[in-house]
Amino acid sequence: GIPVEQAALTTMAACAASVMLERFAQLQKGDLLVQNGAAGPIGQAVIEIAAQRGIQTVSFIPHNASYAQTVERLKALGGTVVVDHQFAGHSAMREVASDLPRPKLALDAVGGSSVTEMARMLAPRGTLVTYSGTAGHTVDLPASALVHNEISVQGFSLLRWLDETDLDEKARVIQDAAEAIRTTKLTSWIRRMEFADLPKAIDETVSPNNDRSIVVVMPA
Repeated sequence: GIPVEQAALTTMAACAASVMLERFAQLQKGDLLVQNGAAGPIGQAVIEIAAQRGIQTVSFIPHNASYAQTVERLKALGGTVVVDHQFAGHSAMREVASDLPRPKLALDAVGGSSVTEMARMLAPRGTLVTYSGTAGHTVDLPASALVHNEISVQGFSLLRWLDETDLDEKARVIQDAAEAIRTTKLTSWIRRMEFADLPKAIDETVSPNNDRSIVVVMPA
């Protein structure tokens, strides 16, 4: 078995990452994907799954008090490039990207300026997938990427996938994710807190300096 907090969070994050990687692009070894919100559980799972398949990743994360530690942690998990999301539109980022293939897939968790730049980075007929709107930022796309590069824009909802996918396919994906966690092919960055500390847990969840997912455990 796996700890309850990992079952509650990491398994579902791994499912979302796996489904998006399989559904929206046929990525091969050596290909590149780009993502924002990479410090979250889904972004971390994307990095680990991609690294195990030989897929390169460019990951944008917020610059907060734990920025240096987060960069080190995500690169240790297999991230190719991990940088501040404000770096996305800089000329220095284009220099870094010049040594890499153009990404065929972009995964957007937070919207804002970084998704605009990810759309510009995409290879012709690449795909941008937005899977979370919790940050409340708009998804603004450059017309040049849509017209000249003919990129595709998709949305993904894990809840809808769970609701509409047949039982056998759901079981396969969930069992694969649980096995990857059990065998430490996928890791978690979780802080477990008791229900009695719920107000503190909420404060830490929304804190810009929070560097891990919070799981609140109900009393037995």
